[in-house]
Amino acid sequence: LGRAAREWWEAGLRCGGVRPPKVGAMWTGCALGVVLRVLLYAAGAPGYLEEHLELSSPMTSHLRLKECLFLLDAGVSPYLGETCHVPPLLLQLLLPLHRRGAAETLYFA
Repeated sequence: LGRAAREWWEAGLRCGGVRPPKVGAMWTGCALGVVLRVLLYAAGAPGYLEEHLELSSPMTSHLRLKECLFLLDAGVSPYLGETCHVPPLLLQLLLPLHRRGAAETLYFA
């Protein structure tokens, strides 16, 4: 560390400041989150969890996302009715995956 950074660090410790979290802990948490998501996906949890109303809303519903992508791919605006609550940029990002038939990868989106 440079001299200014070291002085800032020591001044924060003298004043009762909180140390910033370690970067390694952040990456460990991210890796654990990815591993947990992959394990839940492999265990078949998406099909089970998407039916529970506690975890699914119009904004997070996988079935509504698939319907919005189908409508957009068919040339119909998904926003004409009240079924699509997904942001337009997200639909545009996921549309190539839908066209390739990689609908299962949308669980990770």
